[in-house]
Amino acid sequence: MNAPVPHARDGPLSQPSLQTTVCKQMFVNREYRRRGRSVEAVDTELDKLISRRASQDRRQDPDEREEGYIESVRVYHARKRKEIAALWFAHFCRMAANHARIAQDYERRAEALCKEG
Repeated sequence: MNAPVPHARDGPLSQPSLQTTVCKQMFVNREYRRRGRSVEAVDTELDKLISRRASQDRRQDPDEREEGYIESVRVYHARKRKEIAALWFAHFCRMAANHARIAQDYERRAEALCKEG
């Protein structure tokens, strides 16, 4: 007998991601049963796939990296820091110029108001 599909109004499964996950899992289980494969067989197959993938995807330990690579990374990051600092400097220079222009405009307006009054 198939279990009923959870619905948003049923309470704890009201979160869309959890509901979607449960529905997908039920669909997968139903499909594997229909094809004559048990969930346990699928789990074993997935475990084999994961362990095979993990053995292929071994990343290099940071301590095993070559000295030239470490130096090139350091140089790259130093250059990026300088570029970003230059961009911030240019940004603040533009802001200072804008504020100076606005301040001059306010001074001109204030002088005009003083002359009128």
